Amino acid sequence: MNAASGPTGIDLVFFAAGGRIFAVESAKVRSLGEVGNVIAPVMADLLGLPARADPAPREWLLRLVHAHGTLAVRVNEPVVQDRLPVSALHPLPPLLEARLTLPGVRALVRWRESAGDAMLVVVLDPACFADGLGSA
Repeated sequence: MNAASGPTGIDLVFFAAGGRIFAVESAKVRSLGEVGNVIAPVMADLLGLPARADPAPREWLLRLVHAHGTLAVRVNEPVVQDRLPVSALHPLPPLLEARLTLPGVRALVRWRESAGDAMLVVVLDPACFADGLGSA
């Protein structure tokens, strides 16, 4: 957690990738915009998720803070910023973290999108991704 999150809450940006919902800390998001002509990797590909059988929802370009610059990735709707209590965030147990093959996973968070059902969402750390770096 960083200073922007505050002692009782954490701001996260939720998005879809590969038919699943993921999140990153809001402080690690530089911008969100139209994909346009920007060449950027698809987040589902970076995560090693299989291609969707159904048509993917609208794509957005999410630019993430990274130690080596900006990581620009394509994500799908919904893209939502939400503030959750820190108690909703669950760091991975060491055994699960050691066995996990999905890159960048740091925690799980219990989240409910507006009128939807509550779900567990994977919280990612963009610093774990090396592909897609650039000033896109």
